[in-house]
Amino acid sequence: MIKNIFIALLLVFVQTMSAQEPVSYTEVITVEGKSSIELSEIMRRWVAVAYKNPDKVMRYDNGNNEIIVDGVVDYDPGTFSTNFLRGFIRYNLYIRFKDGRMRVEMSNPYHVTTNLKGGINLRTVYKEPLTKEQWKSTKLGSIQLTQKIYENAMGKARDILDNRWNFLINSINNNIKTIESRKVEEDW
Repeated sequence: MIKNIFIALLLVFVQTMSAQEPVSYTEVITVEGKSSIELSEIMRRWVAVAYKNPDKVMRYDNGNNEIIVDGVVDYDPGTFSTNFLRGFIRYNLYIRFKDGRMRVEMSNPYHVTTNLKGGINLRTVYKEPLTKEQWKSTKLGSIQLTQKIYENAMGKARDILDNRWNFLINSINNNIKTIESRKVEEDW
């Protein structure tokens, strides 16, 4: 009987947690006159400049259709009450190519702390705060955070991801503009 109740509660928890949407960002960038092969070559060079260890972060590269980068950004919650959550947020950057355009997507953000033995994770960073029902069934590691501390930490994580996304997209667009301006200079 107790086993059945536990399983039922577990199923309710899994269903309510799966209703949450993780943070993700997507943008399609148009680059006139470039083939998918040329775009993938441009982006390989961009990854080599944008990341400290490009060989370690580039998880997948099939030549001309897609590049997958495993990125990491520092996470500092900035408050004393959440200082123990300091660590980093992992994310995936998917860059897919078609002639004349590329689709850039940053998704699957996942928080990990380095300050506690064994770690405590905020887990996936969600677009919306957890509902009260979801919160009541959530325990992170051996520490039960208050909902306010958790939501503040998640809000900070979303802000960090917003800033990272804006930085990446601006960097990609500037890289393309630089390449286009070099082409104009070469055609003088």
